[in-house]
Amino acid sequence: MASRTFRWWLALGLVIALVVSLGTWELTADLGARATLRQTDRAVAALQQRQRDLEVRLDAAQARLASAGRQRDAAKAALRQVSADLYLTQAALNGANESVYVNVGAIDTLNTCLNGVVEALNQLSIGQRNNAVQSLQAVQQACSKAAPSVG
Repeated sequence: MASRTFRWWLALGLVIALVVSLGTWELTADLGARATLRQTDRAVAALQQRQRDLEVRLDAAQARLASAGRQRDAAKAALRQVSADLYLTQAALNGANESVYVNVGAIDTLNTCLNGVVEALNQLSIGQRNNAVQSLQAVQQACSKAAPSVG
């Protein structure tokens, strides 16, 4: 009977040792898992902070982009206005150039007429009446043409 009791205590001791070993192993595994979980939680928290930081930077970049878009639109509108003003100025300049060309022609014609009249007056002053008439006849066309521009 002693051997039976001994076997029973031995079996009980082995069972207890097995339970303790399993408990220790489970505790060790649980502690390892908890440590890994804490480390993962810290990593997640760091990533979440990084994400918030990046979102702030993204918002700022989007605001700058929107501002740049508004500035570009304003610059385009200003360019269109300047182009329109330039077109009008070029048209006015072309008109002024044409007017100058016409006026130069009118001045040349008037100058020819007046030179002929001066020559005729000089000839009259020295008694050359026929020559004065010829001088006036020579510039009659220029004087007729210049008369409307003198007004």
